[in-house]
Amino acid sequence: IDKSTFEMVQKWFAGRRKPNKSGKTDVFAGLVYCADCKSRMYLRRVLKYPKENNYLCKTYQRYGNNHCTAHRISEQDLHAVILQKLREVTAYVRENPEEFYEIASRNARAEAEREMKTYLREKEAAEQRIAELESIIRCLYEDRVLGRISVERYESLSSGYETEQSELKTKLNEMNAFLDENEKREQLIQDFIENAKKYIDIQELTPEILREFIDKIIVHAPDKSSGRRLQEIEIIYNHIGEFDRSKVTLWKGNAV
Repeated sequence: IDKSTFEMVQKWFAGRRKPNKSGKTDVFAGLVYCADCKSRMYLRRVLKYPKENNYLCKTYQRYGNNHCTAHRISEQDLHAVILQKLREVTAYVRENPEEFYEIASRNARAEAEREMKTYLREKEAAEQRIAELESIIRCLYEDRVLGRISVERYESLSSGYETEQSELKTKLNEMNAFLDENEKREQLIQDFIENAKKYIDIQELTPEILREFIDKIIVHAPDKSSGRRLQEIEIIYNHIGEFDRSKVTLWKGNAV
């Protein structure tokens, strides 16, 4: 299967969680990330008071304030803002498909150009090292056959080199998949537009709808310096990344 379908399936599996005691599942499972430490954020449920359900940074939950902060955001607020933004974005795409295509293509190309330079350098280095390792392993085998090194020494050295080579080949396959994905980016944007046309009026968020459109949701730590609690959320959409309607700032009247 292609990389896009594979990633969609992986996000679907990441989002499959057992229902809680009330029979509800976390529709955002696997999608919410901390802006600072990049770790996943998990839902902490308060069964008696569901309005107090919050997403918290995994690093904070595990290690406390020494490693990261809570980045706390309520399930209710996150649900409301993502539903609103998805309705806005899909409506905008339906009403302005050509304009959206131009914006998304321009942003995607700019992002791809930045990433391509890094990936091409890493790809070249990986290919060179794989070739070097192949030569080293072949020489080791010849030394073993000719009795220049012991069986134990050969197995010890070759095992390490073969492990490194295997890891590099896996990394190289991932880089090649990324490069192939870039070649298909224009079609993926068209697919996003076609998906948006299917959802005329989204009334409720489901795991399927979320993973159809969203790659990840990045939650920033709240800023309380103004006396209000301001918190930025970034929505990274599938195949198009960010565009001018991606960022949202939530605020509350007092810094709590």
